[in-house]
Amino acid sequence: MQKPHPAREQADYQHLARVRALTAEVAAAISAVERNDLSQLQVAVTNQERICSELATTRWTPSFSARRPAGGLKLATSEPAAQIHAAYVALAQINRVYAGVVKRSKRAVDLLSALYGQQEDSYSREPRSESFQTLSCEV
Repeated sequence: MQKPHPAREQADYQHLARVRALTAEVAAAISAVERNDLSQLQVAVTNQERICSELATTRWTPSFSARRPAGGLKLATSEPAAQIHAAYVALAQINRVYAGVVKRSKRAVDLLSALYGQQEDSYSREPRSESFQTLSCEV
């Protein structure tokens, strides 16, 4: 197998860095949810959006080997390709965890909203005039 072109290898490593950065931002978001830190969650989500935008707009194609095996194209076993594959596997795993955390958090927020929503009626109502009536007795 021939050595990949240096520009190609650099593009592979830049792509790898973005995937790893996205994984780190997802982990930061999970941590922010666990700590109930809204500002850190907002920063992590903003960073995730930026990195996803970069990944979507940057032209990158995986490195393929020069030979075609019988089953079709096969990813090269070069170092960047193996690292990129491992990074995507890690991202997929943490993404599943993130989805579970968000789902459980939404359930908790919905329950709290319902609880406080029921209490809102009693807090916002004006006190009834009869509640201030007093009884007196003369002896």
